[in-house]
Parts: sequence; structure tokens; C-alpha cells
Amino acid sequence: MLPSQAETWGLVVNEAMACGLPCIVSDRVGCGPDAIESGVTGDVHAMGDVDALAALMTQYADSSRLVAMGQAARRKMESFSVEAAAATLLDAVETVRRRAS
Repeated sequence: MLPSQAETWGLVVNEAMACGLPCIVSDRVGCGPDAIESGVTGDVHAMGDVDALAALMTQYADSSRLVAMGQAARRKMESFSVEAAAATLLDAVETVRRRAS
């Protein structure tokens, strides 16, 4: 859980997900849109909405969902590797090169 008021990225979320843990983050955590798929790898709550956060925490008390969500979180983080970033960068450079030709 990272219910922060302001977090540029929230690297701890990447680390937790790479270890197979789903995450709950506030909508002020930068990695939320990229890393969190609601109900699949975790959830995002509106910062300051304590009732929404409490509801998510209650849902997560049902451990039957957590194993599958943790596996999905780990798979999601596989796309955040150095290799994946390099491949994406190469694709972008190739796209720009083709457009310039």
C-alpha cells in the first residue's frame, strides 16, 4: 500500500509487484496508471478518500484473490525490465528514422 499525497513514481510499488504482491496506491502515485490494473494487479484510490481506501483494504482481506493478483503483478513487472525499455527505445528510434526518410 502506498497511499501517498505526492509520489513522483513510487519505485517501492515496482519492487513489491516484482515480488508478486498486488498494490493499492493513491491517485497521486506516478506509477499508478502504468503499473496498476484495477482488480488485476492492485487498485488505485483517490488520495484522501479514506472510505475508498478502507473498502479496498477490506476487499484485499479476502486472500483467495491475492495469489492470482500477485502473479499478475509479477508478470506486469516483467515488461518494466531494462531489456523491455531498450527494445521500446529502439522501436521509437526506428519509427522516427522511417518517418524522416
